[in-house]
Amino acid sequence: LFKAQSESRDEVIRDMVQQMRAKFDKYWSEYTLLFVFVTILDPQYKKVFLKFCYKKLYGDEERATFKLSQVIAKLEILLHEYTKCTSSPTRVASTPSSSTSIRSLETPPRKRNFNYLDEFDQCEADGFSDTGWKTMLDKYLEDPKLERKRELDILAFWEENAGKYQELSHLARDILSIPLTTVASESILVLVVGF
Repeated sequence: LFKAQSESRDEVIRDMVQQMRAKFDKYWSEYTLLFVFVTILDPQYKKVFLKFCYKKLYGDEERATFKLSQVIAKLEILLHEYTKCTSSPTRVASTPSSSTSIRSLETPPRKRNFNYLDEFDQCEADGFSDTGWKTMLDKYLEDPKLERKRELDILAFWEENAGKYQELSHLARDILSIPLTTVASESILVLVVGF
Protein backbone atom coordinates (compact mmCIF):
# COMPACT_ATOMS: atom_id res chain seq x y z
CA LEU A 1 0.00 0.00 0.00
CA PHE A 2 2.75 2.46 0.97
CA LYS A 3 4.72 1.71 -2.18
CA ALA A 4 1.77 2.15 -4.54
CA GLN A 5 0.63 5.41 -2.94
CA SER A 6 4.18 6.78 -2.62
CA GLU A 7 4.34 6.78 -6.42
CA SER A 8 1.02 8.59 -6.79
CA ARG A 9 0.78 11.45 -9.26
CA ASP A 10 -0.87 13.54 -6.58
CA GLU A 11 1.83 15.42 -4.69
CA VAL A 12 -0.31 15.77 -1.53
CA ILE A 13 -0.85 12.00 -1.41
CA ARG A 14 2.89 11.34 -1.96
CA ASP A 15 3.89 13.73 0.84
CA MET A 16 1.28 12.31 3.19
CA VAL A 17 2.41 8.73 2.47
CA GLN A 18 6.07 9.64 3.06
CA GLN A 19 5.22 11.19 6.44
CA MET A 20 3.07 8.21 7.39
CA ARG A 21 5.82 5.81 6.33
CA ALA A 22 8.40 7.66 8.42
CA LYS A 23 6.14 7.47 11.50
CA PHE A 24 5.35 3.80 10.80
CA ASP A 25 9.03 2.89 10.45
CA LYS A 26 9.94 4.81 13.61
CA TYR A 27 7.19 3.12 15.59
CA TRP A 28 8.17 -0.39 14.48
CA SER A 29 11.89 0.17 14.90
CA GLU A 30 11.36 1.35 18.49
CA TYR A 31 8.77 -1.21 19.57
CA THR A 32 9.53 -4.38 17.62
CA LEU A 33 11.71 -5.91 20.33
CA LEU A 34 9.08 -5.17 22.95
CA PHE A 35 6.39 -6.84 20.82
CA VAL A 36 8.64 -9.86 20.40
CA PHE A 37 9.25 -10.10 24.15
CA VAL A 38 5.51 -9.88 24.79
CA THR A 39 4.96 -12.76 22.34
CA ILE A 40 7.59 -14.92 24.05
CA LEU A 41 6.15 -14.15 27.48
CA ASP A 42 2.66 -15.20 26.37
CA PRO A 43 2.45 -18.83 27.54
CA GLN A 44 0.09 -19.64 24.66
CA TYR A 45 2.68 -18.73 22.02
CA LYS A 46 6.20 -18.59 23.50
CA LYS A 47 8.91 -18.94 20.86
CA VAL A 48 6.94 -21.35 18.63
CA PHE A 49 4.75 -18.63 17.15
CA LEU A 50 7.68 -16.26 16.82
CA LYS A 51 9.70 -18.83 14.91
CA PHE A 52 6.70 -19.39 12.62
CA CYS A 53 6.51 -15.64 11.95
CA TYR A 54 10.25 -15.33 11.31
CA LYS A 55 10.08 -18.27 8.93
CA LYS A 56 7.30 -16.50 7.02
CA LEU A 57 9.20 -13.22 7.07
CA TYR A 58 12.65 -14.52 6.11
CA GLY A 59 11.57 -17.49 4.02
CA ASP A 60 13.89 -20.12 5.47
CA GLU A 61 14.39 -22.12 8.64
CA GLU A 62 18.03 -21.17 9.18
CA ARG A 63 17.47 -17.40 9.24
CA ALA A 64 14.36 -17.84 11.40
CA THR A 65 16.29 -19.93 13.92
CA PHE A 66 19.16 -17.43 13.95
CA LYS A 67 16.83 -14.45 14.48
CA LEU A 68 14.98 -16.30 17.24
CA SER A 69 18.25 -17.12 19.02
CA GLN A 70 19.21 -13.42 18.88
CA VAL A 71 15.90 -12.40 20.43
CA ILE A 72 16.14 -15.04 23.17
CA ALA A 73 19.68 -13.85 23.95
CA LYS A 74 18.44 -10.24 24.27
CA LEU A 75 15.62 -11.31 26.57
CA GLU A 76 18.12 -13.30 28.64
CA ILE A 77 20.33 -10.19 28.94
CA LEU A 78 17.32 -8.10 29.94
CA LEU A 79 16.35 -10.70 32.56
CA HIS A 80 19.91 -10.73 33.91
CA GLU A 81 20.00 -6.92 34.18
CA TYR A 82 16.50 -6.84 35.64
CA THR A 83 17.49 -9.39 38.27
CA LYS A 84 20.56 -7.35 39.21
CA CYS A 85 18.45 -4.20 39.60
CA THR A 86 15.61 -5.76 41.56
CA SER A 87 17.51 -8.08 43.90
CA SER A 88 17.69 -6.86 47.46
CA PRO A 89 21.09 -5.76 48.68
CA THR A 90 22.97 -8.01 51.05
CA ARG A 91 22.98 -6.83 54.64
CA VAL A 92 26.38 -5.88 55.92
CA ALA A 93 27.30 -4.96 59.47
CA SER A 94 27.28 -1.21 59.97
CA THR A 95 30.77 -1.18 61.51
CA PRO A 96 32.85 -3.89 59.87
CA SER A 97 36.04 -2.48 61.35
CA SER A 98 36.29 -4.97 64.19
CA SER A 99 37.26 -8.56 63.53
CA THR A 100 34.21 -9.83 65.43
CA SER A 101 31.76 -8.13 63.08
CA ILE A 102 33.58 -9.54 60.07
CA ARG A 103 33.56 -13.03 61.55
CA SER A 104 29.82 -12.75 62.23
CA LEU A 105 29.22 -12.25 58.50
CA GLU A 106 31.10 -15.39 57.53
CA THR A 107 29.32 -18.70 57.23
CA PRO A 108 30.48 -21.40 59.63
CA PRO A 109 32.75 -24.04 58.10
CA ARG A 110 30.89 -27.14 56.87
CA LYS A 111 32.01 -30.70 56.61
CA ARG A 112 32.58 -31.73 53.03
CA ASN A 113 29.84 -34.02 51.81
CA PHE A 114 31.37 -36.77 49.69
CA ASN A 115 28.09 -38.20 48.53
CA TYR A 116 28.42 -37.06 44.91
CA LEU A 117 25.26 -38.79 43.76
CA ASP A 118 23.16 -36.72 46.17
CA GLU A 119 24.99 -33.60 45.02
CA PHE A 120 24.37 -34.58 41.38
CA ASP A 121 20.67 -35.15 42.09
CA GLN A 122 20.44 -31.68 43.62
CA CYS A 123 22.22 -30.08 40.66
CA GLU A 124 19.91 -31.85 38.26
CA ALA A 125 16.87 -30.68 40.25
CA ASP A 126 18.24 -27.12 40.21
CA GLY A 127 18.47 -27.22 36.42
CA PHE A 128 22.00 -28.31 35.58
CA SER A 129 22.29 -30.23 32.35
CA ASP A 130 25.15 -31.37 30.13
CA THR A 131 25.04 -27.97 28.41
CA GLY A 132 25.29 -25.95 31.66
CA TRP A 133 22.89 -24.27 34.08
CA LYS A 134 19.39 -23.65 32.86
CA THR A 135 18.07 -20.18 33.37
CA MET A 136 14.56 -19.38 34.49
CA LEU A 137 13.84 -18.38 30.89
CA ASP A 138 15.08 -21.78 29.64
CA LYS A 139 12.80 -23.55 32.10
CA TYR A 140 9.81 -21.43 31.06
CA LEU A 141 10.45 -22.02 27.35
CA GLU A 142 10.84 -25.78 27.87
CA ASP A 143 7.50 -26.05 29.64
CA PRO A 144 4.68 -26.89 27.21
CA LYS A 145 2.79 -23.89 25.92
CA LEU A 146 -0.80 -23.44 26.96
CA GLU A 147 -3.68 -24.09 24.60
CA ARG A 148 -4.00 -21.06 22.34
CA LYS A 149 -7.80 -20.99 22.13
CA ARG A 150 -8.20 -21.02 25.91
CA GLU A 151 -9.12 -17.67 27.44
CA LEU A 152 -6.18 -16.46 29.49
CA ASP A 153 -5.37 -13.48 31.65
CA ILE A 154 -1.62 -13.33 31.03
CA LEU A 155 -0.87 -11.08 33.99
CA ALA A 156 -2.77 -13.45 36.27
CA PHE A 157 -0.80 -16.39 34.79
CA TRP A 158 2.50 -14.72 35.67
CA GLU A 159 1.29 -13.78 39.13
CA GLU A 160 0.11 -17.34 39.79
CA ASN A 161 3.45 -18.73 38.58
CA ALA A 162 5.67 -16.28 40.47
CA GLY A 163 6.98 -19.05 42.69
CA LYS A 164 7.88 -21.24 39.74
CA TYR A 165 9.47 -18.61 37.49
CA GLN A 166 10.63 -16.12 40.15
CA GLU A 167 12.35 -13.05 38.59
CA LEU A 168 11.09 -13.92 35.12
CA SER A 169 7.56 -13.60 36.48
CA HIS A 170 8.27 -10.10 37.77
CA LEU A 171 9.92 -9.06 34.51
CA ALA A 172 7.02 -10.49 32.49
CA ARG A 173 4.45 -8.58 34.52
CA ASP A 174 6.44 -5.36 34.10
CA ILE A 175 6.86 -5.84 30.34
CA LEU A 176 3.23 -6.84 29.83
CA SER A 177 2.11 -3.71 31.71
CA ILE A 178 3.79 -1.34 29.25
CA PRO A 179 1.24 0.43 27.03
CA LEU A 180 2.17 -0.23 23.42
CA THR A 181 0.56 2.82 21.90
CA THR A 182 2.07 6.19 21.24
CA VAL A 183 0.89 9.64 20.37
CA ALA A 184 3.27 11.70 18.30
CA SER A 185 4.39 14.89 20.04
CA GLU A 186 3.23 17.00 17.10
CA SER A 187 -0.28 15.51 17.49
CA ILE A 188 -0.35 16.54 21.13
CA LEU A 189 0.70 20.06 20.14
CA VAL A 190 -2.18 20.25 17.64
CA LEU A 191 -4.63 19.12 20.34
CA VAL A 192 -3.37 21.70 22.85
CA VAL A 193 -3.32 24.57 20.34
CA GLY A 194 -6.73 23.55 18.95
CA PHE A 195 -8.42 24.10 22.32
